Amino acid sequence: MHSLLSRYRLWLTLLLATLAGCQQTPRPVEPAELAPGAFSAGGSAEVHTRWWRSLDSAALDELIQQALHDNRSLRATRARLEQARAVARREGAPRWPSVNASGEASRERTDQDVTTELFSGRASASWELDLWGRVDAAADAAALDAQARAAAWSDAAITLTGEVANTWFRLREARLRGALLEDQLEVNRRVLKLIRLRRRQGQVGSADVLRQEQLVEQTRGQLIGTRRESERLRLQLAALVGTTPDRFQPPEASGGLPSAPPEPDTGVPAEVLERRPDVRQALLNVRAADERVAAAFAERLPRIELGASLTDTAVSAGDLFQDWVSTVSASLSLPLIDGGRRRAETDRARAALRVAINDYEQSMLDAIREVEDALSAEQRQRERLTSLREQLRLAEQVLERIRSRYTRGATDYLDVLDALVSKQELERRVLTARRELLQNRVTLHRTLAGGLDPEDYSPRTEQPPDE
Repeated sequence: MHSLLSRYRLWLTLLLATLAGCQQTPRPVEPAELAPGAFSAGGSAEVHTRWWRSLDSAALDELIQQALHDNRSLRATRARLEQARAVARREGAPRWPSVNASGEASRERTDQDVTTELFSGRASASWELDLWGRVDAAADAAALDAQARAAAWSDAAITLTGEVANTWFRLREARLRGALLEDQLEVNRRVLKLIRLRRRQGQVGSADVLRQEQLVEQTRGQLIGTRRESERLRLQLAALVGTTPDRFQPPEASGGLPSAPPEPDTGVPAEVLERRPDVRQALLNVRAADERVAAAFAERLPRIELGASLTDTAVSAGDLFQDWVSTVSASLSLPLIDGGRRRAETDRARAALRVAINDYEQSMLDAIREVEDALSAEQRQRERLTSLREQLRLAEQVLERIRSRYTRGATDYLDVLDALVSKQELERRVLTARRELLQNRVTLHRTLAGGLDPEDYSPRTEQPPDE
């Protein structure tokens, strides 16, 4: 008997050695390194994950904090993260033995009115010997998926902060433009009174009165449109922060638009790209796809499962645990013919890995483009704002001089009207350009900032209870 067991052990050892030689798990393909040596420009200010605080606006900080906690789309992304974490726990479960217990009680009565009771109990455990790393690869892939979902939440959160900031700045601009248009409307009405007085005195014709009346109505129409835009932006901001319009009033902000902070330091491109959540998510997808290639390949190799059980049967419940029968087993399963299903799954996993690598490299290229585009837009927008301010200064001088000539009768009113319209239009364009400069700065900070931690922004409102 001992000789027979030794022979079985020898054959098992040879079989395992032969199968180990069959293991040819494919080596992972490293994505190409695409980060440039340096970005084309950059400042000196430190880049923070909570980038919006560099704008020094308490009202904006309040809105963004509310959005990060209560925005419904971000909550849905968090729920997907929780799903991925649950899947990772499920896929990691086969690393541990599976233990089950069962019991049974029966009663049998014969024709002679004899009653027999029988009790039985069974406990069993099983565990797959993960020789080729199939279980580990599947569990690691699921864990990487969960990490990628966390990066997806961070990317969505950073995008949301940018949307809230831009909507808030557009709302501030609309309200400031409304105040500017009210001032311009008052100026135009005073000019209209003056023109009507001069018309009664016979100094100007009716055409001058009509032109000024047209300008008054044009300004009033622009004011109506600006008020409508302000309300639309308020509703949009309410949806972003996760509340209903009747419960939302934007926080008051003192002054006008905030000034753009110092330009951030773009740093080392490789480090910037590494901390971006969208790039990190794409890289985690590559690693998960690589683990799935290994898992698919291991599916084509033999499986060895170890098992053990304890069984007892007794005629009374008190005697059930007195005399257990134990069994230890080992089983080997080897896939032979499956119509090419496992090989096809391996090919599919390899193709999925190539997809993930290309997606990762494209995310790197997109990230580089976004940073460079934001840097270029920052410089061009500053130049444009400087030009608009100079145009406004010159327009004010032109209007003053033409008004002086008009009062002396040296020119007609059409020149005054053109100068007045030009000056008022430039005032509104300067305001819009200031907002666009802030919007470009938001984009630049967002492209450089790292990801937020989902654990710092759990939903604050009441959630459905866990069952």
